[in-house]
Amino acid sequence: MVNEFKCKKLKCNLNELYSIYDTYYRCMPDNMLIKIDNNQCLPNEKVVINYPTMFNNAMDEDVYQQVLNADILQEKYNSKSTSKRKKTNDISSIHGVFTNCTYDNEVKVFNYDLICAEDQVTVNLNTKVIEICSKMHYGFVQCIAEDSNPDKCNLISFSFQNNHVPILKLLISIIFLCLIYVY
Repeated sequence: MVNEFKCKKLKCNLNELYSIYDTYYRCMPDNMLIKIDNNQCLPNEKVVINYPTMFNNAMDEDVYQQVLNADILQEKYNSKSTSKRKKTNDISSIHGVFTNCTYDNEVKVFNYDLICAEDQVTVNLNTKVIEICSKMHYGFVQCIAEDSNPDKCNLISFSFQNNHVPILKLLISIIFLCLIYVY
């Protein structure tokens, strides 16, 4: 008995990057993913990197914590309607906006600094305006609630996303190390 396989070509977002098993690919015309090389790693360039959800078990812990933000974004992503995605054959993914690409020649790895992650909401401390991550603008923009998504600008569910937890962990670590050093 011969197994029949059906292949379906999925659509990617032109010029955006896709991370698959620690390798980065750029979406080219005709939905072709081409592996990027170290010459394409530009330190001041802002890029959108998509993390296909079909490979979420292959993501490293940093990506999982930053882009998927543990359970918060994953839960929000899973609650979205997937029927629209299936009809359009888009690669189902969660994205982040990154900058400061560096390439480590020794281990042959690309490193990026996260600007913001999909649906991340924060308060701009200078303007006191609620902002949301925008891949079209490569960063945060003013968040405007919509009738179809009234919780879009809700900060309550995103309170741990605003870097308070890492700063708190750092402070606790410093205090703990000081105590060890003193005693």
